[in-house]
Amino acid sequence: MINRRWSLLEFKTSSNHLVVFGVALMLFLFNYQSCYSELKTYSSPGDLSNVPHLKESTDYTVKVNGESSFVYESDNSWDGDGIESSRKKEDKASFTNFDFKNESVTVEVTCNFTVNSLIIRPKNDSISFTQIGNTISFTLSKSKYLSIEVNDRLRPLFIFADSLETAPNAAITYGPGIHNIGTKFQVSGNQTIYIAGGAVVVGSFYCSGNNLKICGRGILNCGSVLSAEWDLDHTKSPLAAVTTLAGYELNGFTIVNSPGWHVNAYGSNTKFINLKCIAWAGLSDGPHLNGNSLMKHCFIFNNDDALISNIGNNNTFRNCVVWKGPYGRCMISLQNNSQSTLLWEDIDIIGNESLLGNLKGKTIAIIETTAGIKQNFTFRNIRIEGQAADKAGLIYIDSEGSSEIKNIYLDNITTELLRTSAVNTEGTINQATGGRIDGIHFKCVKMDGALINSLTDAHVQMTGGVLNIDFDNTSCTNTLIKKVCDNNKLRVYSNQYNKLQVDLDDIKIKNISLFNSIGNNVKSGRLTDIEVSNLPVGVYIVQAEAEGIHYFCKFIKQ
Repeated sequence: MINRRWSLLEFKTSSNHLVVFGVALMLFLFNYQSCYSELKTYSSPGDLSNVPHLKESTDYTVKVNGESSFVYESDNSWDGDGIESSRKKEDKASFTNFDFKNESVTVEVTCNFTVNSLIIRPKNDSISFTQIGNTISFTLSKSKYLSIEVNDRLRPLFIFADSLETAPNAAITYGPGIHNIGTKFQVSGNQTIYIAGGAVVVGSFYCSGNNLKICGRGILNCGSVLSAEWDLDHTKSPLAAVTTLAGYELNGFTIVNSPGWHVNAYGSNTKFINLKCIAWAGLSDGPHLNGNSLMKHCFIFNNDDALISNIGNNNTFRNCVVWKGPYGRCMISLQNNSQSTLLWEDIDIIGNESLLGNLKGKTIAIIETTAGIKQNFTFRNIRIEGQAADKAGLIYIDSEGSSEIKNIYLDNITTELLRTSAVNTEGTINQATGGRIDGIHFKCVKMDGALINSLTDAHVQMTGGVLNIDFDNTSCTNTLIKKVCDNNKLRVYSNQYNKLQVDLDDIKIKNISLFNSIGNNVKSGRLTDIEVSNLPVGVYIVQAEAEGIHYFCKFIKQ
């Protein structure tokens, strides 16, 4: 077997010669690996007849490079607490997952019904497809989370395409098959739980210590707990803690049918990586970030708040896909306490089924407090798709009591509103008695196809003596900033290839270099923006140096 674990994305070095060698090796590997691919699909876990609200899909079958990938189906079983408008509109959702690396893969979806129309979201991924009868085919070259919507949005198929994983040395391993662990299965901290691909774990975890990691490509199904039961005992969440749980990580697996909050453990220094959540119940919040925490490359299909940070500083949400139901909000901070340095970046909101007339619910970003200071919040590269005018909005900012909200940045946001009325209200900025709002900065915010230059353009109402609201559209183009490379921590964005924007998670970059296909250094500097308009088309390697480590990413200028 060819060892394809050579693809070095980072290494420590103090030698310029080693850096040159690393660039040459990366160029060789990028070309060498294009000849090979690795693919892992997952089979049926077994008899699902006794697994609540989870079965084999009756709507779809999926093949990847000709290999079958088992498709699950979760039904919308929540009754809306007797209020039909509180339920998600979808009848059910199917999903499948597979892993691959190196060469692109071909995904073939066969629908067990007539295909009249099709949308693949997020639209920003620009997935082209071919259709022959009721079979749809498309190609993926890197990991993505997609929603395949055939004819309407009532029975979507979610494609969870991940990079290949390496099984960890775990204290508890659930292999392929069905495992009934019961509600509140007790686990301790400082250990790893592995849910392998093809495994379905029925139940929930109740942790008594910090630094727990749950990972894998399998499923945690919580459909045996009713929403009414969870209302009486919130520790019946998929993951709950005896006390505040810090330093835990949820990575790679899928949580299905959460009866309420996905996580009931308010600790700091947490990570949610490649996590998928499919939930129908009201109050099915996505995981909260509570200080020095990260959510990255996650998929949230739920019926309450999605990307939440109500407490703690230095929280980052990055590269996530959200489809929220009638309950809750998309991106939110609303508890009455001080917070600083929160980032929501590269987020695709593909659904926001807010209740009609609920301004808070339909706005995608909410900051609300009656005490403390909330400051330095950034919403960057946010895309909102296909929402009806009465179900989509921009911001809701409310400062009351003795609170202060300052330095809020909305950067490169697009809302694809299907507006039916020119007077539709799509947000509010409210400074009530005792509150203070200072510094709301709009940069390249586009609504309904047009850049906004005022609150009037944005259909956002303002009350009170709000200070320093400004609009900057001087560096915008007609094309969204798109990600052109993503290798673990290092990401490279491009705007029509005139300028590259380099980001390395939250690590300060010391130096950036750009190498051409023969290893020559064509650009170098300390800035995170690289002008490339004068460079010829071809393959380039972006090298970022930080904390003694060099990170590499391939960029193709076309």
